[in-house]
Amino acid sequence: MAANENKEYSHKFDECPTCDGDLQYQNEADAECLNCGEVFYHEIRANRHLLWDYDELGWMRGVVSRA
Repeated sequence: MAANENKEYSHKFDECPTCDGDLQYQNEADAECLNCGEVFYHEIRANRHLLWDYDELGWMRGVVSRA
């Protein structure tokens, strides 16, 4: 990963949008809530940080938080 890509991911969502629990990142993009177990995907699109959630089948459902 290039140095500028690491800088882009320097922002991290730290609270679960579902239950306000703490998020733990499994890698640069995948985060799991330590409280409720919900899994999220952190994406950067046009310098906007987006946090996506998944449906019960594992498909990305929608953006639940922006920064």
